[in-house]
Amino acid sequence: MSYRTLLLTVGVLSVLAACDTITEDQCQAGNWRAIGFADGAAGRAPDMINTHARTCANVGVTPNVAAWNAGREEGLRQYCTPQNAYRIGANGTTLAPYCPAGQREALNRANRTGIQYYEIGIEISELTEKSRELNRQINSIPASAPQDQQLYKFELARERSRAEDRLRDLRRQRVQYEAF
Repeated sequence: MSYRTLLLTVGVLSVLAACDTITEDQCQAGNWRAIGFADGAAGRAPDMINTHARTCANVGVTPNVAAWNAGREEGLRQYCTPQNAYRIGANGTTLAPYCPAGQREALNRANRTGIQYYEIGIEISELTEKSRELNRQINSIPASAPQDQQLYKFELARERSRAEDRLRDLRRQRVQYEAF
């Protein structure tokens, strides 16, 4: 599995874990405005209250939908900022589609910038690891090795040089995406 695939898998699993519902203790505490705020600040869907209702039904509690909606709206104001959209993208995640229509274009642009930053970071990590592996291979060939191994060592060094050139380019390019 490549480093990029691993990071994307971890990102998807993190998003899925973020969709977990509340605990039965939170149901009984009944602070629906705070629960709604947390859901809004996390960019969760408006139907998340239904998931909470199913969890809370196990302990005989019915959510206060009005309080939850009010809290969620407050949370969305925190979620729907360019800085947060960028941060979400820089973590490899797309912004949830629940922000007000008038803000979406700017938020999506900030999110795409963050995603570019993230993707360049993945490529930097992959090339850094490749460069290290090439160094290990180069260093494993002794100076007294036969000519065919010396030629192979030379090819490895050229490949490492290309990887390091690309790394320098990517590091310069990544600076352009450090927007927030």
